[in-house]
Amino acid sequence: MQISDVMTRSVITVPPRMSLALAQRLMEDHRIRHLPVVQEGQLVGLVSDHDLRQALPSLTTTLTPAERTYKLGTLAIVTCMTRAVVTVPPEADLVQGTRQLLAGSYGCVPVLAGGQLVGIITAIDVLRGVLMDLGGVAAHIPVRAHMQYAPLTGRPEDLVSQAHHRMQKADVRHLPIVTADGTLVGLLSDRDIRQTSASTLSPLSRYEAPLLLMTLLVKDLMRTDVTTVGGETALADAGQLLLEHKIGCLPVLHDDRTLVGIVTVTDLLRAYVACQKPGVAPPA
Repeated sequence: MQISDVMTRSVITVPPRMSLALAQRLMEDHRIRHLPVVQEGQLVGLVSDHDLRQALPSLTTTLTPAERTYKLGTLAIVTCMTRAVVTVPPEADLVQGTRQLLAGSYGCVPVLAGGQLVGIITAIDVLRGVLMDLGGVAAHIPVRAHMQYAPLTGRPEDLVSQAHHRMQKADVRHLPIVTADGTLVGLLSDRDIRQTSASTLSPLSRYEAPLLLMTLLVKDLMRTDVTTVGGETALADAGQLLLEHKIGCLPVLHDDRTLVGIVTVTDLLRAYVACQKPGVAPPA
């Protein structure tokens, strides 16, 4: 299977002089996390939602809404984009493309043919191809063989600000929320924090907003309708759940609903690469 079989062909691109405000709006409207930056038909960079978060004024800033809007409208993408972009050709095989994706830190790889941008692959694009390529093999590999054991967790009574700081420090996007005995009661994601902050803080004053973020509890923000799996769940089934629910991770539970681990899209891609090594038999 080649990259051209799984890549997204309709790619939203932006010019380097587009404002951060417009780039942020594009990402929100289209629910995407990456924007290739193109100038005169050539790929000159890549900007991610992480880049924008680093460049934009904090949601707890004491800038007035008018001041924040002005700053967003005057800063250009070129000020925060990545210039040295790893790319892949459309004729590359899926294993090569998966390795390129895992080696990077952006969760996507632009696809170039003859120097022109012809597509992009994300972790979800590759996961679809991986499940097809593995076929019946993935039905016999248990999640426990590739999940992350003892992941970072939080408590319902934790402050959202503290939980978010821990997530950023550990470079994770999902935080399982457990009780004192390890029972899973929810899941907190960086997307939940961003969306809630943006919708909640807008009508507040410059002094009320920071106070709210400092007092908001995880239990007030976490998702409780969490899709989960067990350690014996097949990778194929876990992959389908990730695709169907459009989520990035699945908490792994014991029969008593205590947390044993977590499996992410990235874990499944790593499992796929591991299965391609000569002499490596799928774990049972």
